[in-house]
Amino acid sequence: LQQEQFCIRRHCSGFGVLSLLAILAQKLAGYTASDTPFAAPTMAAEIDFPKLKQKALAEFLAMLLFVFIGAGSACGVAGSPGWVNQVALTFGFAITCLAYTVGHISGGGINCAVTLGLTVAKLCPPVEAGVIFVAQMLGSTCGAALLAILHDSASDQTGGLGTNGLGAGISKGQAICGEVLMTFLLMYVVLETATNPKSEGNRVLAPVAIGLAVFLAHS
Repeated sequence: LQQEQFCIRRHCSGFGVLSLLAILAQKLAGYTASDTPFAAPTMAAEIDFPKLKQKALAEFLAMLLFVFIGAGSACGVAGSPGWVNQVALTFGFAITCLAYTVGHISGGGINCAVTLGLTVAKLCPPVEAGVIFVAQMLGSTCGAALLAILHDSASDQTGGLGTNGLGAGISKGQAICGEVLMTFLLMYVVLETATNPKSEGNRVLAPVAIGLAVFLAHS
């Protein structure tokens, strides 16, 4: 497939290394997890499980919509002039809208890489992260299932429900490099705009910055 020729979806692979790199960059900027008022508990006994259920449901729904909207956009316009930028904008706008919508419920991670990065940064307890990760994966699967119901081989312009592949002239090494750098960009933006107390004055705009990072990564 030749859709999204210069990028692979950010949450598919390599996010562990990039989360650690983003946290290292934050440390160099003088920020530590203990500085933030959002630091999460680390013991399962401290977790509010009814609230965790709400968070999981919010992340499930957000991921379902994110995959359905983003990959669905690719299914509808792949191959048309300027389609890569259109799909990139769709992903970026989708993450911004969804982050504003569920951010006050779940934190608006809407990405397994973000969940892992927040866990390593000690901003999300491991038990909570595990539950949210499962919810995100289930949401992604359901979003893809809805696309499979909506599209047939004639209407799907990507030939694979928006799944990613290497474009013409793009090697596996180049794809991995792009994956690493763009996952770093996303994780770094999230950590600096949504959790760093030094950027609290601009917190309301964090979803916009994160959406722009997703757009840049896909473009």
